[in-house]
Amino acid sequence: MESFRYFPFFEKNIVDRDDFSNKVTDFETLGLSSFITCTGNENSLWLGSGDGNIIEFSILDGSFTISEIWKAYEMTVFDIKYCQNTLITIGIDKKSVWKIKMYDCEDGYIISKNIEKYHEIPIYEDLGSRSITVFDICNDSQIIGLGTMDDFGVYILYGNFFGKLNYLKYMIELSEPCTGIHFISTNNDNKYYVMICTKSSVSSYLIDTYTKVPKLIFCDNMGGSKLNCNVLAPGWINENDDIQRILVIFRDEGLFCYHPIYGHWSALPTSYSNPIFLASYKYYLILVSASICEVNNDNNNTSLCDVTICHYLPDLRCICYTGEFNNVSHIIYGLNQLFILCSGNVKSLNSSNDKITTTPNLLFYLTELSLYDRIMMFVKKCLFDWALIIAANEKAPECVYGQIQRTYGNWLCNVKHDFNEALSLYLKCLDTFSGDTSHVIYNFLANNRFDEVIIYLKHCIHIYRYESKNTKNRTSLKSNITFPIGKDHINLLYRLLSQLDRMDELFTFLTDEKQNETIDSGEIETAIEMCRSYKKYDIAIQIAEHFEQHEKLISIYIEDKSCPIEALIYLQQTFLEDTQKLALILKFGPTLINKIHKETTEFIKSLVINHCMSIDVFLPIFINQDKYLLDMTWDILTDNCTKSELNIEDMNIISQEMCIYLLQVSLRQKEINEIWPQKLLERLSKFDNFSNWHSVLCICSHYNYNKGILYIAQHCGLYQLALIQYFRNKDLNGLIEFCMQFGNKETFLWLESLNYIIGMICNGYCSQDYLDILINIIQQIYINKLLSPLSILDIFPKYLSNIENQDIINKIPLGCIKQLLIQEIQESPDLTKENQSSINSDREEIIKMRKDIKDMSSNPKILHSTRCNQCHLPLELPTIHFFCDHSFHRYCLVQQDQCPLCTPEYIRRIKLLRQRESNHANKDQFFKFLKGDMNNNGLDYIAKCIGVSFK
Repeated sequence: MESFRYFPFFEKNIVDRDDFSNKVTDFETLGLSSFITCTGNENSLWLGSGDGNIIEFSILDGSFTISEIWKAYEMTVFDIKYCQNTLITIGIDKKSVWKIKMYDCEDGYIISKNIEKYHEIPIYEDLGSRSITVFDICNDSQIIGLGTMDDFGVYILYGNFFGKLNYLKYMIELSEPCTGIHFISTNNDNKYYVMICTKSSVSSYLIDTYTKVPKLIFCDNMGGSKLNCNVLAPGWINENDDIQRILVIFRDEGLFCYHPIYGHWSALPTSYSNPIFLASYKYYLILVSASICEVNNDNNNTSLCDVTICHYLPDLRCICYTGEFNNVSHIIYGLNQLFILCSGNVKSLNSSNDKITTTPNLLFYLTELSLYDRIMMFVKKCLFDWALIIAANEKAPECVYGQIQRTYGNWLCNVKHDFNEALSLYLKCLDTFSGDTSHVIYNFLANNRFDEVIIYLKHCIHIYRYESKNTKNRTSLKSNITFPIGKDHINLLYRLLSQLDRMDELFTFLTDEKQNETIDSGEIETAIEMCRSYKKYDIAIQIAEHFEQHEKLISIYIEDKSCPIEALIYLQQTFLEDTQKLALILKFGPTLINKIHKETTEFIKSLVINHCMSIDVFLPIFINQDKYLLDMTWDILTDNCTKSELNIEDMNIISQEMCIYLLQVSLRQKEINEIWPQKLLERLSKFDNFSNWHSVLCICSHYNYNKGILYIAQHCGLYQLALIQYFRNKDLNGLIEFCMQFGNKETFLWLESLNYIIGMICNGYCSQDYLDILINIIQQIYINKLLSPLSILDIFPKYLSNIENQDIINKIPLGCIKQLLIQEIQESPDLTKENQSSINSDREEIIKMRKDIKDMSSNPKILHSTRCNQCHLPLELPTIHFFCDHSFHRYCLVQQDQCPLCTPEYIRRIKLLRQRESNHANKDQFFKFLKGDMNNNGLDYIAKCIGVSFK
């Protein structure tokens, strides 16, 4: 043991008077020297005394306090066990009989009301006067073991001790008194093991709950154990083993471990002789032995003991505490502390007064350091293996365990340069590590360990993929990804593989079938781009093909390998869906058509014909490629030129927008093919509710396509814009033809043309063509009665006033206007006669209306209507009658003061009357007209002034 390393995991403290509440004023008076047994749990500590009392300790407001004291037995308490919220005691009661009493606990405390409601097992009926040496109970409180002194045997009691008192008994005979009984549970509820110790032997029995008969497994007669020097401790065997506890025996030679099935398990030599006591706590063994100096101590009333706490696991054997105590009587775990009871004893006789004095009763407690502090002790000493063992045994959080592995790996990498072992540790803690992985990568890169970096990055990315997949599959939005893996990590992995020319490994890593479902598209793109940057185009193509990264693949063919024909061949593959082909050709089509225009056009044509796609979607590809667009469209519409001419029915597949765009494309060609604009305009006219003719007209005007302008004017009525186009081109014959064709419908064409021709003549265009057209226009204006001769004549001064050349003025044919004036004067009598007839008719109507007014004001009106003139139902009260002989129900009228049948005509006549009165009152305008200052039709204006509508 002296060669073992020492780590102070425990701190020694003493419970003094200040630690107790007011209920206990003097701890020394409790009589610890009479305590025979003790036990505890996380909330309580129980001590059994030789006078039959049981004392329960607890902690209240940070101080030790006695919560309960009761008389359990009349004579003595022999032993106490705590199991499954039950306090189980054994002792000697009245008449020196042995009894077992069980007390129910609540949350680990004895409740006062439960003290008198204990369950009693009268074992004296079976034991008689036999003395008991040891006592134990199974974890489920269904089996009790008792070791006897007189007949050297062990009694095994079976039964439900909390229900109806009915139990079975079986006795195991021994050759000497029993020094220890220990029950070991298994994962099988129907099997138990009981290990029995004597001073010279250790034996193991299997107990089947069905047969209830103990079956001997082994008996080791090579050595046994003294009383209180054997204990059960957690084993270091496989977690999947059916048995998780072993028996440990403390002898002079050392510590010996026994497995209930395999017998002697292992041994640990010690330098301590005279073992006194052995206890276990977690993975610690507490050894109490007589001190070496005790041999030379003349005072036999005080026993000096060495207390040693050690880790007994095979891979972690160290001393965790050592110290000397006087008169150690018990070691108990309770209240989350490890207590050491040191009983008081007679110290000396005072010669002066002959009084006996005693040493005080002392209660010590050993506080275990926190798990972090214990781990840090090992880490500071670079004992990382031990730190991992203690973390595993203490069931530390996975993050703590991972942090130890990470620190261990750093030490191996930077100090020992054991990169393989460091990598192994780094990989083990990846599943639990929650920090940054960059410094691990830096450790390897700083030592040029590229292989380790690659392996580490692969594992990181695998875990990241797995966690990402699980996060997506969860309905919860909370992510469980334990450490960040960014794009930089992925870039680094692929960069290293590319630099080291390990492209096959890169491809294999990406195409691993187990990982395919979790690979992110961004990771694939990163790998492809990294291969491209190092000119590993073949691997980049393989990756793109495997993961169907069509855009990347075509981009490699076009940009990196300069093989557009291969890109187009890939686009023609049958495994691509139509939508994929469309998206790819729209993205790469402009580039392909510049390099291989013929093949690209054929491919697009096949998409339109074979897959019924619209030509419109491909227009962005043909920017600045007008000729290819027209040729492709012609081939599509004529079935690859199988038709001799283009029919309008074949153009039904072309949309309005496509027609407009093709019209613009066809007109901007150097050599315009008349078929295209003609057919396109005709196709546009076939669309229902086509309203974008202004755009089409602007296109035709921009490219001076006159035929299109005439066509639009004819079909859309955009005469003004067409007229402007004729003025711009100075097409006189076309102008006259246009006005003759549409002038009857749109008379303003003649007036606009008249002003245009007069203006041109005044500006010096005095050729005979202009003069003849002027005469023709004036005659058409007069025939259509658009202007009077005087008004026509009034137009000329506006232009002639700015002309200084008299020759131009002399050439203007004003004689034609004179002839029109003479003709108008000759037609005036006929107009006068027609107007006189209208006047006479109006006078007769006025006389009749005056007579009606007089009759209505002086004579009664007889109403003959019997039905409502609105709903045509028989009249009934209330009824409203009008003087116009119309009658209505009151509820049929909206306005009760107006006849709905006569009111519209009445309103029209009132407006006409007011208009005539206004014109009659405006005498100034009449005289201005006579002076020739107004541009009006003379006869029409005169008729208005005299109150006659001349229509």
